[in-house]
Amino acid sequence: MTVAEPIGSLDGARSVRSFETMRPAVALIGSGDTMLLDGWCVGSPAPLVAALDGKPFTRLAHGFARPDIAALYGPDGAYAGFRGVVSLLGVAAGDHALDILAGPHVVARTTIRVVDPAVPGISTPYVHADGSAGAAHVYPYGAMITQTGWAVDGPGGSPVDSVALLVDGRWIVQASYGIVRPDAAAVAGVADGAIGFECAIPSPYIAPGTHTALPIAVTPDGTRLDGTGELTIVVAPIA
Repeated sequence: MTVAEPIGSLDGARSVRSFETMRPAVALIGSGDTMLLDGWCVGSPAPLVAALDGKPFTRLAHGFARPDIAALYGPDGAYAGFRGVVSLLGVAAGDHALDILAGPHVVARTTIRVVDPAVPGISTPYVHADGSAGAAHVYPYGAMITQTGWAVDGPGGSPVDSVALLVDGRWIVQASYGIVRPDAAAVAGVADGAIGFECAIPSPYIAPGTHTALPIAVTPDGTRLDGTGELTIVVAPIA
């Protein structure tokens, strides 16, 4: 299938420390961190570029195999995949428009939310990580670190926009949000039970030793909420 102008999609924008399946509607990334982008584009003779707030930021690598896109667009889609690495060093906290450009064409658009890890949010028990706060959760080096929990913006409140773990007070690790949790809905006093989250971190991204993890959430108006229970994660030494 031949297209008249470039067409494509941004499959994901996430922190380099977030597991690849964590693809929320609004990416939550720490200021100064590194963001990974991936998606696809067909019909573009021009290089693909990522732009933040309308300003071209970095060129993307284009030409990765995408058999799923080939099934839709034929040979033109066979190597339509793109990937890119974007440093957020110097990018201010807040919401930013992220565009994927093919020459003058915008082939994909989303919003990323940059959070300064050093600026604390409003402490609330309604951003909750499952498990005992203060108890050590031990993982062998190389294992997947997983954490579940739930979040709303207050008692009887509404779902939040994004959830993450703040690791060692420095790194924002995105979680998947919107998992149905009837048990949590009863505690939070909300009718909508889709307030659960799950976060997965490959332990090689965290050095062996003892680390802290605090669940945080951001509401639609950009307010940061911090959980009241900090977790302890222990990654065993490399065998």
